[in-house]
Amino acid sequence: MSWGLTIYNDKGAVENITSSSFVLDFIKITGDGSKQYTVPNGLTLYATAIGRHSIRTSVSGNTIYWKSNITSPSMDGIIIVGLK
Repeated sequence: MSWGLTIYNDKGAVENITSSSFVLDFIKITGDGSKQYTVPNGLTLYATAIGRHSIRTSVSGNTIYWKSNITSPSMDGIIIVGLK
């Protein structure tokens, strides 16, 4: 049995990410931000967010960006970062 997430790539197409993909990081967020990664050749970086408020993620090259409509000193959500 595998689990999955439905995310949208930069062209708006749905991508299904399963547990066979490598999860690289979990980021606890409190507002907008970005984080850069080293991505091995042949793999693609992806990100998706889970939170109490609207959180948008995007990927450009080896950097994950996120925007949240709420800035809070407490955790607003989690971003799951992976390689596929």
